[in-house]
Amino acid sequence: MTELPAPLAGSAAADSSSPENSLATTVEEIRAARYIELDPVLVRKILDLQHDYREDPARAQSETEKAVNQWVSRHIAEMGTAQ
Repeated sequence: MTELPAPLAGSAAADSSSPENSLATTVEEIRAARYIELDPVLVRKILDLQHDYREDPARAQSETEKAVNQWVSRHIAEMGTAQ
């Protein structure tokens, strides 16, 4: 089994016995088997954000978009310095 990225500090998903951790484990197994190109840290961050803001879907979407945009910006910058 693939090792899961650690949940975000302060996230409810940090409880290893929680249903959210079981979901994260399942998602990571699927990601590792079928979507290896996806960054496991980003996937875990998205899961944590969706869980943490489950009562506020608009904020969950906003925070998720922000996380993805930051990830993309960071990786574009890394690609630029690698050339």
